[in-house]
Amino acid sequence: MKNYYISLGGACDVAMIMKELRIRSTSLPFDWLWNLDNGLAAINAMIRNNFQDVMQRDAYCKIASRFSEKSIAYKKYPSILHFHSNPYERQNDHNDLMRRFERFRSVISSNAHLHFIYYRNFEEDKFKIPAISIKDTLTRMKTEADEFLHLISGVRGGKTSIVLVLQTGVEDAEIAEVLVKSAVLENPQIKIGYTIARVDHLPELKAVWRDQWMSLIISQISMSSRQRLVCISRRHYYKIKDFFHAYKWKKCKENILKSIK
Repeated sequence: MKNYYISLGGACDVAMIMKELRIRSTSLPFDWLWNLDNGLAAINAMIRNNFQDVMQRDAYCKIASRFSEKSIAYKKYPSILHFHSNPYERQNDHNDLMRRFERFRSVISSNAHLHFIYYRNFEEDKFKIPAISIKDTLTRMKTEADEFLHLISGVRGGKTSIVLVLQTGVEDAEIAEVLVKSAVLENPQIKIGYTIARVDHLPELKAVWRDQWMSLIISQISMSSRQRLVCISRRHYYKIKDFFHAYKWKKCKENILKSIK
């Protein structure tokens, strides 16, 4: 039986890690979208409407977001942003997305074993709702996943599983890991994991982020023995690469500080 490993967002972390582990076998619509506000709830809404809200040529608009005065978004889902393409102005980018949505429809109705991965960043939730708790975010993820699995159950012909990944800043890591480990899951199709949020400007933390993701995928997702060996070797490769990158960054910072003195 064929296995598909599928990103449901909320942004590009999943696709990046799957690509590095060499388990990303095809391009799908949620790989590179920024969807950390409404997350899987927005995808569920798209599925209920058979993706009609996002597949029309005039489905896009320009909006002022906290990232840019001219962000590309969906009219129906203005919190979902296109950082890596511009389907609003480029026909080819729109065509690429249409192929990905059609491919997604085909994959979810296939007999293949589908392994979905979805993450939500607590920092983003807190930015929008300051009073929200980590437990609230975790509960929200489980509710979204239950609805998603229910929505696609009518067309699924094969096995389906979903891994939910909670992300927080380093300062909230301890409590988040405790909540994830103690979470009660009634649906056997759902698993839960944890990583810190990605911090691109701090190589040491980005290395931790990457290794947590890779360890989570290797341990939580079923795959062939050969594929698991590939993933393990890729994880070791990136651990070495990240170590030297962090070392070079540290030495560079030390040299800059010396020159200032």
